[in-house]
Amino acid sequence: MDSIGWIVFLTLVSNGFRVVQSHAYLADPPSRNLVRAQAGTEDCPHCLNSNGPDNVAKLGNNVWPTHLAPESHGLCGDPVQGHSQPLSLEDEEYLVPSAVQRTYTAGSVVEFRVVVSTHHTGHYEFRLCNRVLDTTLQSSRE
Repeated sequence: MDSIGWIVFLTLVSNGFRVVQSHAYLADPPSRNLVRAQAGTEDCPHCLNSNGPDNVAKLGNNVWPTHLAPESHGLCGDPVQGHSQPLSLEDEEYLVPSAVQRTYTAGSVVEFRVVVSTHHTGHYEFRLCNRVLDTTLQSSRE
């Protein structure tokens, strides 16, 4: 293939890539977005980053660390990168429970596995809940 052919080929291929600000997902225990990707109903399991750092900062009124501002994130990574901000918990796309993926014993040590394809000096936050994350919650603080 000549150089013009390569340019055309690379341009066409690169136009198929998604634009995202995160490149990681929780692999074990499998996150809801990964479960959907494995079922073929999600094509970007690493796009659940609460619509990126700028959106997280805005929703949390620039409070850091973000665990002091639970409303800075959707409960399951909502909104997906590039999607609009849900108006209420009922509108959060990933606030629909999947089957239980893992169970743990109180007091035990657990390990999480995060798959990272590209790292931008970000970080991961894990919160353990003793309730099902679904639309029966009254607020993200609950």
